[in-house]
Amino acid sequence: MTMKGRLALALLLALMLATPALAEAAIAFRAAASKDVNGSAGSIVINVPAGTVKGDVMVALISVRPYTATIAAPAAFTPLTRVNQTTGTTSSLAVYTRVASSSEPASYTWTFSANTGNAGGILSFSGVDNGSPVDDWQTALVASGTSFPAPSVTTTVANTMIVTGHEFASSMRFTPPAGMTEAFDVASLAVNNVAGTAVEGSYVLQAAVGASGTKTATVTGNADTAATATLALRPVVCSAVSDTGYASATATSGQAIVYWAGASNVTVLRKTSAFGSERPADGVAYVVGDPVGAASVVYSGSAATFTQTGLTNGTAYHYKVFVRDGTPCYSTGTEVKASPVAGASPAWSYSMAGGSMLNPGITGYGTIYTSSNAGRIVSLSTADGTQSWTPVGTAAAVQGTLTWVPAAGFEYRRNVPVTAGTAAVPSGYSVPVTFDHASLVAAGKSLASGNDVRVYYWDGGAWTQLDRVLDEGASWNSATTTVWFQTQAAIGASGSDTGYYLFYGYPGAGAPPASASNVYLFYDDFAWSDAPANHGWTVRNSTWTADGSKVTAGGTAYDFAVMSHPVSTGDAIIEARALGLGSVCSDCRHIGVGLRFSDTGSGYIGIGYDYDTTLLTIIDQRAWFDSNQYALLGSVAQTLAADTWHRIKFRAIGTSLADKAWVDGAAEPGWQLSLTDATYASGTQIVLSGGWDVPKGSQWDWVKVRRAVDPEPTAAAAAEEGLGTTSLFGGDQSGWVYHVDGTTGFTLWSTQLSGADAVQAATAVQLRSFSDAAFQAAYTDDVIFVATRNASSTSNKVFAMRAGDGTVLWTFNGTGTYNVDYIVGMPYVDYQRNRLYVTSRAGAAGTQASLWVLDALTGALVQSFALGHLESSASLSGDYGTLYVGDQAGSLYALDTDAVALKWAAPYALGSALKGYVWEDWSVAGRIYFSTADGNVWCLQDTGTGASQEWKQPVAGASSPLVLDSLFVGSSDGTLHQLNLTSGVDEKQVTLGDGTATVGDVSTEDGTQLFVGTTAGTLYKLPLPLP
Repeated sequence: MTMKGRLALALLLALMLATPALAEAAIAFRAAASKDVNGSAGSIVINVPAGTVKGDVMVALISVRPYTATIAAPAAFTPLTRVNQTTGTTSSLAVYTRVASSSEPASYTWTFSANTGNAGGILSFSGVDNGSPVDDWQTALVASGTSFPAPSVTTTVANTMIVTGHEFASSMRFTPPAGMTEAFDVASLAVNNVAGTAVEGSYVLQAAVGASGTKTATVTGNADTAATATLALRPVVCSAVSDTGYASATATSGQAIVYWAGASNVTVLRKTSAFGSERPADGVAYVVGDPVGAASVVYSGSAATFTQTGLTNGTAYHYKVFVRDGTPCYSTGTEVKASPVAGASPAWSYSMAGGSMLNPGITGYGTIYTSSNAGRIVSLSTADGTQSWTPVGTAAAVQGTLTWVPAAGFEYRRNVPVTAGTAAVPSGYSVPVTFDHASLVAAGKSLASGNDVRVYYWDGGAWTQLDRVLDEGASWNSATTTVWFQTQAAIGASGSDTGYYLFYGYPGAGAPPASASNVYLFYDDFAWSDAPANHGWTVRNSTWTADGSKVTAGGTAYDFAVMSHPVSTGDAIIEARALGLGSVCSDCRHIGVGLRFSDTGSGYIGIGYDYDTTLLTIIDQRAWFDSNQYALLGSVAQTLAADTWHRIKFRAIGTSLADKAWVDGAAEPGWQLSLTDATYASGTQIVLSGGWDVPKGSQWDWVKVRRAVDPEPTAAAAAEEGLGTTSLFGGDQSGWVYHVDGTTGFTLWSTQLSGADAVQAATAVQLRSFSDAAFQAAYTDDVIFVATRNASSTSNKVFAMRAGDGTVLWTFNGTGTYNVDYIVGMPYVDYQRNRLYVTSRAGAAGTQASLWVLDALTGALVQSFALGHLESSASLSGDYGTLYVGDQAGSLYALDTDAVALKWAAPYALGSALKGYVWEDWSVAGRIYFSTADGNVWCLQDTGTGASQEWKQPVAGASSPLVLDSLFVGSSDGTLHQLNLTSGVDEKQVTLGDGTATVGDVSTEDGTQLFVGTTAGTLYKLPLPLP
């Protein structure tokens, strides 16, 4: 297909597709198991409590008589304590804990040496902190009696589970402590018997932090000695964990690829039915294969995608992605479904959690771009349905079809890794990168002005465009062009951040962000001529004047001229371009810059031109106005020429101070003076200091301050990458408009339109390269047209925006001159006449104008028509001579675009509202196809003065049709229908998914396949011919 044909198809397809509080997880008793009447056996076997799952905490209580008997516990259990009653009838109580695994055995065995009785049980609890299950524990020995207090414990967190163990040297049944629930009560011999031993386990939830109080169990006879223990189980303490930014899945034969974003660690569960209550338990770390209810863990890690092979075709697999933190605590989870099938119908399917995907997308260069109610812009390979880049998040759902445009984005990029030396680099550090811009200009890849050169940062989930400024000693179109930008994240010592990129090769990109205040801690180029105080400067001594390009120190006092500005500095570099006048005395040419100054005038100054121009010095200044209140910390011989602009740079890092000065334009030297001093660690002011003898005359062209580490990080541009030439445009339900690079997925710009509640209609575009001389004279870039869907029935607008930067070029009805109801159909561009056709509703009474013909160059109204409520897009015939629109009452109109007047004698009566748009046959002029809301697909022939019906075919809930060699229509019956173009016969039906979702509009890439979405949030690729 030719580029022009592809663009025509793309335009037609675009038209048709018109920090939270902490919370404790509740500990719950799961179950208990015990062994009664075990006598004096050499071992005791206790079953794992029923229903115990991975992450549950088991507490085992084992009693044995006498206390001298040894106990060999299962290796899986961790001993907590053993309390031995050594007086009277001796006995012992041992306490153990275990965090359950996913593959627990049926039982555990404890082995004893010779004994006269043993008994025991296991309690199992969910919701316990696996890393530190026991908050506090205490034990006690009880003299002979029938009342046995277990000691109090003091909890440090809320909602602990208090567990008590009571053991005594007789075989009796216990009455549990008041308020506690007995989990088990067993004895070594049949009760009641003065021989043997008995043990009871009980539990109660304690909400408050603090002492539990003693917990006393009793027996009704056989007074004897006892041992008791109390422990408090800690709950899992969780902060709220946010779900992943999105979850999606691509299914092909025998395989599913699951994607997600916005999380560093996730756990993914899978089922073959919809999820119910299955969720990872907070506090439990899972591995692949672990069961979680009816689901199983299929992935646990920090990647952003995983692939499963060996799946059964024809089976619907449900995946749920849970974000986990370090505890681990889990999010509520995001579910997405993948249904692999054998064969080519469909070739693949792609699902995104979050809502309907009736928009089938727009294609270009082997990629399909779409969106859904999930609030993401998606890019997929048309070959296999895999994501091309991380879906771009939008403020609200983009429901109109995206507009795909060739040659409207950056064509090249270069990665710029920022690498730290042995010193860590903080976020907000100013970094330079030097590259050969002249060679790019010569190759036609970049503008000589550098306006298309941008710096972007990729944080792993989103692109951010950064301010970049040209170095003061550099120029565009140079072999050594240097730009500065600011780091967006800290970099560890010897580490590297590869998220920075140079982009270029987009003439229509518009003005770049280039604010020095967003690159440096402070910057002033003195482009002002009023009082310094108006720009934040405080004159501390002498006089300071500005002429719009520089500031000059003057005055008649024999003292330093000093001016300061509030800038908080610790480790920093201050640099300035300055000059000492030869027309003043040689001792009057001081130029200095200072850091770490206090509000009272104490700090460090690095000075050049000092002492008859022969010294570079660093001084400790101790007062604003008194030149005698300072100490010379160091100096080095240096001769600086008068009347010559120099750079002076002063650095303070910790106690290390360094200074240098050199002729502006010459190569920058290393530090010329270095010393240490610990007087000032930080400050709130920076300083310019100059002159001494009258009339001073020191001058400053600019000054900048930035953070400093030693050694400084390095940044170098890597090899060039070609990006292709595609851009995407779309508007969302909150009035935001987006320009996304189709190759990389980064957002070139986004803006919320003033006066727009929502943008529901697809955006339209007029490509400059395909437009006439009048358009090309008016605009230097492509133009995007965006219409609003406001709550008001009179205040809707149409915006014309420059594609490069989103600048609004004109607004139709910006001041409410006309009563314009909401617009949901895509505006249609008439390239031959530079016109824009816009359809709207007709106001509360249905009598307002609803078809608007606008001048695409200016936004001026050419003509309007009151045609009732229009909620479909206007559609032009192939010869641009006829415009078709249909209203909600079932009338189809034709407009003569030359005469700008209605063409037919009367509208054609359809009996139901037109859906979407009208297609004209590729080969038969005036033969048009469309669908209506009553579930019919139509074919009419435009006769010039009216229309005649060729055929009408019922299709339940018919979508807008796609015209190829056949007519393809989605349906509410869950199938895609193929209709014969000539007769309208419903020739084939293909069921999508389980057949329960409504099938939406249809699109294609080159006529050999179809793409169609559903209300289930799934997009399908179907090769042609259909089976």
